[in-house]
Amino acid sequence: VIAVTTRDDITADAVLLGIQDAGATVFRFNTEDYPAAVAIDYMPSRPERALLLTSRGTISVAEADSIWIRRPQWPVISTEVDGMDRDVAFDESVAALGSLFRLYSDKCVSPPESIERARWKPVQLARARSVGFNVPETLVTNDSMSAKNFCDGGLTVMKAVGDARAISEGTVLSGWTTLVDASLDWTAVHLAPTMFQRCIRGPADIRLTCVGDALFGARITPPPGTLDVRQAAAPEFEVFEPPTELARQCHSFLDSFGLRFGAFDFKQDDADKLWFLECNPSGQWLWLEAGIGEAITSALVKLLHQRPWSTIPATHARTIEPRTTPIAQDLACC
Repeated sequence: VIAVTTRDDITADAVLLGIQDAGATVFRFNTEDYPAAVAIDYMPSRPERALLLTSRGTISVAEADSIWIRRPQWPVISTEVDGMDRDVAFDESVAALGSLFRLYSDKCVSPPESIERARWKPVQLARARSVGFNVPETLVTNDSMSAKNFCDGGLTVMKAVGDARAISEGTVLSGWTTLVDASLDWTAVHLAPTMFQRCIRGPADIRLTCVGDALFGARITPPPGTLDVRQAAAPEFEVFEPPTELARQCHSFLDSFGLRFGAFDFKQDDADKLWFLECNPSGQWLWLEAGIGEAITSALVKLLHQRPWSTIPATHARTIEPRTTPIAQDLACC
């Protein structure tokens, strides 16, 4: 198994330990080591001889049973290269590595092109509506007047269109969900696009983690008044059993992108109606397992041993037969 990730990914640690315990050989490819410390060597016409060259030896990509594109970081270019040459070296490194794993999409838990398609939140919202999810009214704009008119229509939050995460000299800047209020400087909206979305008020958030055919649900109850559950202090967790139709919609959503893994976020309103917020094709789950058990990690370890997988069309949503195994049973046996 080849895991494509980064050095500080503790979620990958748990999965890779599980794979090793199952008796499989693992190569952890921390992409910040590329291209300075890890080299690639392949011929597009002969992908069967693609290699990763490291100080510890040579890894054959073709001989891997499965590849997990987890959370790769950008390549780190050697300090021997500077100026415009450094920019060119960076772009070339991205293109070469991205192409390599696209040659092996059939080995990937979720193919890199599928992850790329699924990462765009506005596209997710449109796709979510097409498979039948309830989707809050949303506007993406950097027009100040349009933004103000939309927000005048009801309680609204501001969200990042993308990941909105920046790191500089050890300081991390993240784009949290923020309630729009009178303090917003409307004239600043034109500086960069922003996502405005109707605020859904309710008692809990629902996280559904899909691993292959398995679906694991958690109901997360944050302290009252919490707007962004990621910032909640000591939320309560309990197992959530998704209705059959909701499970079908989740699998249809993932299949429409060609994904075999996805972490769905929903908001449960005061009438118990679920509203789709987003789906992370490389989402975290260790923070949930303390509350609902370690079944997600076990399921991913099992999935990485299951290849060859059936082909997933990445052009349109297809109907999925509902799962017949209750999620509580999954949690007990995995």
